[in-house]
Amino acid sequence: MGMTGYRLVLGCTLLLTAATRLQALDLTPETSERILEGVHIPLVLFHDSDKSFTYQPPANWRSSGGGTSVTFYPAEPAEASMKLRVIKHTAGAPAIANVSSEDLAKWSRSQLPANAEDLKVVSEGPNAFAIYGKSARELVFSYKVGGQRFQASVGVLDWNEREQFVAIVTAHGPDFSIVYSTAIGSLGSWTKRESGS
Repeated sequence: MGMTGYRLVLGCTLLLTAATRLQALDLTPETSERILEGVHIPLVLFHDSDKSFTYQPPANWRSSGGGTSVTFYPAEPAEASMKLRVIKHTAGAPAIANVSSEDLAKWSRSQLPANAEDLKVVSEGPNAFAIYGKSARELVFSYKVGGQRFQASVGVLDWNEREQFVAIVTAHGPDFSIVYSTAIGSLGSWTKRESGS
């Protein structure tokens, strides 16, 4: 292939890569806010192609990460978090609502620490939370790491035909209930931002 052909292939590849990125949900948090009766409420802005979404994290939770994964941490309790991920939806794979409980449990386990021991399924829920009108399926696990007992919820929904949205909430066993309700409750604030706002 000559230099001209090489440049053409490289140019097409870069354009396709850029187009793919534009079509993906980007979880890089961008600081925003809304003002309600004079009170400034911190928000996070996420982008997906030509759309933007606002999210109000729980108060005083810090964030780390971006791109395909962002994690939010409360000031306390220690070792608690909510990780949000966007993953590719395999072409031809069934909608998450049609995945068997066995296959969902197997996949969900892969989202937990590799060194998790004494792992048990605590519960499974069909509509654990919804974002932008899309409902998630969720499993809650109990497991040990380093001799300490943790619980984690793994929720997943079909964001679009190409991507799935995953929320993983983790905390020590005794702290899990309050961390979970705070984290999952905050996802109800996820709102499409109107253009110009």
